[in-house]
Amino acid sequence: KATKLAKDIINAIKQQWAEKQNFEWDDPASFARVLEHLCTGVEEILKTQDYPMLQLQSPIYILGDIHGNFADLDVYLSNLINFGDMRYTGNSFLFLGDYVDKGIASVEVTAYLLALKALSPEQIWLLRGNHETRQMQSSAPYGFYTQCQKLFGADNTIYEALHRVFDYMPLAATVDQSIFCVHGGIPRIEPHQPEDRFQMLQDQALWKQHWGTPLLQEVGHANRIQQIFTDLLWSDPALEEEEDELDECGFGPSPRGDALATFGHKAIDQFLKRNRLQYIIRAHEWMDYGVQVAKHGKVITIFSSSQYNSQDNNSAVIFVSPIDSKLRFVTKGNQTRETLRIPLTPTAAMSPREKAFVERGGRLASPEQRRWPLGE
Repeated sequence: KATKLAKDIINAIKQQWAEKQNFEWDDPASFARVLEHLCTGVEEILKTQDYPMLQLQSPIYILGDIHGNFADLDVYLSNLINFGDMRYTGNSFLFLGDYVDKGIASVEVTAYLLALKALSPEQIWLLRGNHETRQMQSSAPYGFYTQCQKLFGADNTIYEALHRVFDYMPLAATVDQSIFCVHGGIPRIEPHQPEDRFQMLQDQALWKQHWGTPLLQEVGHANRIQQIFTDLLWSDPALEEEEDELDECGFGPSPRGDALATFGHKAIDQFLKRNRLQYIIRAHEWMDYGVQVAKHGKVITIFSSSQYNSQDNNSAVIFVSPIDSKLRFVTKGNQTRETLRIPLTPTAAMSPREKAFVERGGRLASPEQRRWPLGE
């Protein structure tokens, strides 16, 4: 039943988009009924899969923030899914969260991705972003809550059904046991605190007992679980000029708000070395070119929604290739052709062009433009 519902939703969304380049539902009540049943089906799928951390293998495409931008999502998936059917596609897809808010089609983007998950539960992987929390409920015109109210009326049934699905979305993933993928960043560790982060992320029973509780819904540090949850969804790499202000473990306060953190070179190096990883791929910050390689080439930020918040930014996705052990950056701006390859090796092994990209790629206009405070 979930499979049929998923196909119906995908067909309805694609048909509307092809005809109107917009969404105007003639029968929102029917859409709501189908979507509610789909949510139940996907919730059951997620309950059977790993949480909070997935262990995935390449070949895989990795997408950052979508933020209700169905236009970009459609461009990428139409080009990257063979014949429009995951059954003919040998690659998996990992989405790093923030499917909702800011854009005009939060409901449709979420419904489309959940339908893909129902049809291909072992190929479509959806991580949770900070916007997939009730704490981010906003009355802004393009807020997810507002769109649900406008489409389905004052009844919050669908809004709550979608959030129940969000509650079960994993928080992190590894790819080929060498790349750590997350929406925000790495969990902080404090001086003299035991190194427990990766071990805790592998303790599924510990985390699953807190599903749906405030510890896994709200920013805070009531205990270690909530602190790690907060950091995975909210933290950012520290700017270079902030490095001297970080603590002895390489972490510091975040301009986004209290209880939030930034992480610097020392924190990154320790996390990667201890867990035998090579890269951190994350989302959470818009980039001029859709991608930024920073922190000596070890942290890659990917953003998959162009024209974000009326900015003139591009969007991009990452392809992890198992054949040549390289990351390939694919942008919307050049019709999804490969733009550059970065090897899965230390920076010293890069070509001059690759090193230049690491040093200058995706530069930000200013720190203020990339960091949005808690609640925005």
